[in-house]
Amino acid sequence: MIPLRNIFFLVMTLLFAIIVVACNDQEKQTSTEQEVKKDGVGPKGTEIRALNLGGWFVLERWMTPSLFDRNMIVGSDETDFVTQAENAKEQLEEHWSTFITQDDMYWIRDHGITHVRIPIPWWLFGEGAKASDYIDFDALPEDTEEQRKHKEYLKNTKEYIRSVEYLDRAMDMAHNAGLKVILDLHTAPGCQNGFDNGGITGVAHFGRGETMAKTIEILERIAERYKDHPALFAIEILNEPSHWVLDRNGAQEPEDKGINRLQEFSLKAYHAIRKHVPEDVYVIFGDGFWTDAWISFFQQHDLKNVALDIHRYQCFTEEDKQRSFSSHLFIAEFRRSSEIKKLQQYVNIFVGEWSLGLPSPHNIHTKEAQYAEAQLIGMKEAWGWAFWSYKVEPYNSGWNFRSLVERKIIKPEMWLGEAEA
Repeated sequence: MIPLRNIFFLVMTLLFAIIVVACNDQEKQTSTEQEVKKDGVGPKGTEIRALNLGGWFVLERWMTPSLFDRNMIVGSDETDFVTQAENAKEQLEEHWSTFITQDDMYWIRDHGITHVRIPIPWWLFGEGAKASDYIDFDALPEDTEEQRKHKEYLKNTKEYIRSVEYLDRAMDMAHNAGLKVILDLHTAPGCQNGFDNGGITGVAHFGRGETMAKTIEILERIAERYKDHPALFAIEILNEPSHWVLDRNGAQEPEDKGINRLQEFSLKAYHAIRKHVPEDVYVIFGDGFWTDAWISFFQQHDLKNVALDIHRYQCFTEEDKQRSFSSHLFIAEFRRSSEIKKLQQYVNIFVGEWSLGLPSPHNIHTKEAQYAEAQLIGMKEAWGWAFWSYKVEPYNSGWNFRSLVERKIIKPEMWLGEAEA
């Protein structure tokens, strides 16, 4: 007969073993759930693989040169287009109806893309909005005859054309294809950077007068209109705001430094958007071309479901133009990976724009393929990315995603299956 004491120890040993196994199983399950449910998106953000639908609702001449050429437009932005084109309304409505179609949305879905980032203008509601309403004319130079003529031209800019009903259709087309949408406010009253993508080239008066208040009003209207749309994934506060544009009074005091003003504006915009959209809709902040300045910002503020948009190009500066190709690859893969890993500790990182644009002579087929692979490896730890852009008129461009896929320079298998890797 087995002594009672031995039976007791045997039972306790079995119970202990059962508890250990159960705890290990629970730990594995919890760990898996945490990885998969990171901010409700997916493991390491691999589900956000997006395309920008640039050149659709915000015109840039280099993307659709034929639209500007056939209307004999002198200039590169939408302000120039609406001011100079005859029948601008009819021309733009034709463009909005045909540049991106339902078939395009299906193609995007079928080539490994899950989200689209749609750049939209601050004037999408029309209502008589004009560039001149938010230009500080007293700040414009008039030392030369050319400057005086340009100032007079800006005073006489024409009304922008309402596009919001076409955006409604775009949201529906994306939903029909099973794509999620990031609505990106790509321009601001007064222009946030002075670039063509800000709606008016050479003017950067965002932050003056009522421009910030007007921008927040527009963001609220966007949030209210699309809050219940099943395709809505995120609203981006403002594309590429330049922090130096917001410097004032010599930026001697903290409240006059552009980056601090941008962060204060962005925080107000976040809360304005949050009044309308559910918490599972993300709000994306633009870094203002000063990424590291946002680390302390996100440490100080408890914000729900947010991301920081950083744009990474290697073709615009003189330094970029002097780099060797091996240096470009090193930056794209190793330096970017290190940067993103550091930043991801504080906030979701969204590389909202990248491309295969490289300075000559690096922009050739074999080098583009290597550059694509290096960038995709470098961004693997990011919450998400969006290539600029789905298409541009020049077919053999490093900015034309559809062409790059068709020419087998970019291959969807480069990122498909990342979650299993």
